[in-house]
Amino acid sequence: MKAVLGRFPDKPWVISATLPEDQASAFLGASGWKPSALAQLEMELVLDR
Repeated sequence: MKAVLGRFPDKPWVISATLPEDQASAFLGASGWKPSALAQLEMELVLDR
């Protein structure tokens, strides 16, 4: 990952908000990534028929 980021140092890198927070936060944090200000909630409403 460092090689790819180093090859394009002038590009802003972002991880899509569709990646669940609990799936990769430890790995990304250890790699130097920091959370952005964007917050996204996943909500569900079950309707009875």
